[in-house]
Amino acid sequence: LRKMCESIEEQAEGNAGIFEMVLSFRAAEHLELVMSEFKTMKTGEGAGWKRLIAELTKRDPEGVLDILTERHDVDSVRHAVAKWSEVDYSRANDWFLEHNGDMEPKLADGVLAEFVELKLKSGSISEAYDLVEHVQDESQKARLEGRVWSLERDRLRSAVSSDPVGTVNAIVEGKGYSGYWLEEAMNTWISKDFDAANSWYEQNWNSLPKEKSQYLAAAFATRAIQQGDKQLARQWSG
Repeated sequence: LRKMCESIEEQAEGNAGIFEMVLSFRAAEHLELVMSEFKTMKTGEGAGWKRLIAELTKRDPEGVLDILTERHDVDSVRHAVAKWSEVDYSRANDWFLEHNGDMEPKLADGVLAEFVELKLKSGSISEAYDLVEHVQDESQKARLEGRVWSLERDRLRSAVSSDPVGTVNAIVEGKGYSGYWLEEAMNTWISKDFDAANSWYEQNWNSLPKEKSQYLAAAFATRAIQQGDKQLARQWSG
């Protein structure tokens, strides 16, 4: 912690008072004094500043976030939310729901972005998608949608590699993945074992729902194009 404070002192001259308080902070009765000093600090940047925020967030996450949101310090708010969410997502989410209405859009989107990243780390793709829907900035939303989509795609490819028949059948039956992922699943299967994928299709094509079979046909059309067989590709596309 002393190294952390020394690092911050180099970046934020004039804020030395709080560093000694953080170093000596041991009991709950000091919290009010520490937070009072933190509120008067100049906003810092870099690793030292983030480490101070992380340390104080362990002790008083709501207090830290109240101070940082008043400053409209998006990066620091995101860092505090990230640290808090790692240990208590439920409380961090409750705090956000309580204060979201009073936040400027950029701050709210920043918090949501951290929640999305947390859900991606835990593999909770559907929850991540739900959070992205509330992001207001279109470019931020598109970036986050791309992150979630990429993880879902990678998970699908892994599933197909392990169990192509089971994974494709599950998508056809509407389990686990949306129907449009059939094309990606079949592309993955075709690239690894075309004969097996083609055999499965020949055995099942007449029982496939039309809205699902179009994705499978698109995968075989793509394969035909890659092989330079434009006529076959047109047949699949037709």
